[in-house]
Amino acid sequence: MMPGAAVLLLSALVLPLVAGPFVERRASGPQLVLFSLGSLLALAIGLVLGVVEGRADPPPRWLTLGLTTGILGGFTTFSAFAYDTVSHIEAGDAPLALAYVLGTVVLGIAAAAGGLALGRSL
Repeated sequence: MMPGAAVLLLSALVLPLVAGPFVERRASGPQLVLFSLGSLLALAIGLVLGVVEGRADPPPRWLTLGLTTGILGGFTTFSAFAYDTVSHIEAGDAPLALAYVLGTVVLGIAAAAGGLALGRSL
């Protein structure tokens, strides 16, 4: 099996185990869990990429991509973000939908930038 495929297989097996509690909480409560988790993972992805880009001996590209887009990226699902936004609009709460979209995007970008800066400084 190719190394990249092994990382993706591992992420497919681990993701449901780790994300399960977040999904259960999300189903019964507000989208704050998705909002917080997405921002935290944007920070983590930025951190990993910041550390890797500054190394003289970077790890294999398949490992970096598998970790960032495979495992960490698997937790930050755009489809759930889009669904939550549409749900707010359908419920007649367009201002909350707009705040959710803007807040998620701005905080995600800020978190990724902070992670990159922190990773580059290590």
